[in-house]
Amino acid sequence: MGNMYLLAFRIINQPKNVDFYSYAIYNDECTPLHEGTRLIFFESRDDGQRAFARSKLAKKYSAPLPTKVHMICDLAETERLLRDASIDRQAVIINTCNLVDDILSFQGRIMPSRYRDSLYPLLDRLTFYRTYGKFLEKRRIRRSELLKALVWMKRALRRNAIVIPRRRGERS
Repeated sequence: MGNMYLLAFRIINQPKNVDFYSYAIYNDECTPLHEGTRLIFFESRDDGQRAFARSKLAKKYSAPLPTKVHMICDLAETERLLRDASIDRQAVIINTCNLVDDILSFQGRIMPSRYRDSLYPLLDRLTFYRTYGKFLEKRRIRRSELLKALVWMKRALRRNAIVIPRRRGERS
């Protein structure tokens, strides 16, 4: 079946803020928490079980759900790095973009070529190196195009998603 992971997603640029969570099973491919073709997210970790119960994965996966966040998909930090930096010491860009791409691929959503043509060469670079400022200049990749690709990813991730809201008085 693969391993189940708890994922945190940070979209709004506020320190230590997580906007929502989800689960995903990884084996050869990523199978995100979903109901039909809709992704399922939850705003509080306390609602993980409730969100999980809505998914077909609940029928296939019987082990206890993970409680520790395996990865933060940090779209806010990715945006900052793409806009202002030339080095990604923590591999935030590649990890975030690859995770979102895996999730969207599950839904059959493919990034338009106008965005792929800018983003994918950078991701290829970041597979082996952490610096990318001069690479962007040399390849004439505009940061504005990378940011447009990221906006597309954010919108695609949330489009038609089910977001289970935090219950009153709960913290994440």
